[in-house]
Amino acid sequence: MPKIVDVEKMKQRIMAEAVHVFVKRGYHRATFAEIAERCAIGRTTIYQYFKSKEEIFVYAVEHINEIFEAEYKSILDDRRLDVVEKIKGIFTKFMLRCHDRDSEIALLVELWLILKRDNYELPRGIKRSLDVRDIFHNLLEEGVQNNQIGPLQNMGGMAFTLETLMESLMIYQPFMEPGELKGHLQNLHLLIDGLKAY
Repeated sequence: MPKIVDVEKMKQRIMAEAVHVFVKRGYHRATFAEIAERCAIGRTTIYQYFKSKEEIFVYAVEHINEIFEAEYKSILDDRRLDVVEKIKGIFTKFMLRCHDRDSEIALLVELWLILKRDNYELPRGIKRSLDVRDIFHNLLEEGVQNNQIGPLQNMGGMAFTLETLMESLMIYQPFMEPGELKGHLQNLHLLIDGLKAY
C-alpha cells in the first residue's frame, strides 16, 4: 500500500529547512541540493512540492503572514482591550515571537534582513510579512474617535513611526542580551502610553 503524504505538512517541513539554508548560505547561494540534504530527502522530491527557491520563499512569507494575522486578529477582536492596549499587545506578541531564537519567525526575520541588505524585491502581489502600518492606522483612527488617544497632527505619519519602531526592534533582536527583552517591552509600553488622551 502506498504511503500517504500530508502535502501541507511536507511543504512546511521543506520551508522550515530551506529557511535555515537561506540564512546560513545566503538566499542567492543556497541550492536545492543543500535544501534536500538538510531535509534528508531527494532533490527531485522537493520539486514535487516547489518549483524554485523563490516559490519556497513566497510560501514562507505567506505562512508567516497567516501566523501574524491570526495573532493580530485575536488582539484586535479582544473587546476587553482599549486601543492603546491593543497596540502594546501587537508589539509584545511580535517581540516575543522574534525573540524566540528557535522559532521559524526568528529565522524568517533573519532572512528578511539578509534580503533587505541585498536589495531583494519580493514578487508582486506578496505583501510584506511585517507590514502593520494599516493596522496601526486603523487603531489610531479608532482611538482618536473614541477619545482613547489624543489628537494627532498626522495619523499616517504616526502609523509609519510605529511600524518603523517595530522594524527597528526586529533588527536589534539578534543583538539583545538574555533578559534584556523585558526592559525593552516596559520602555516600549511607556512610549505607547504617551498616545493616551488625558
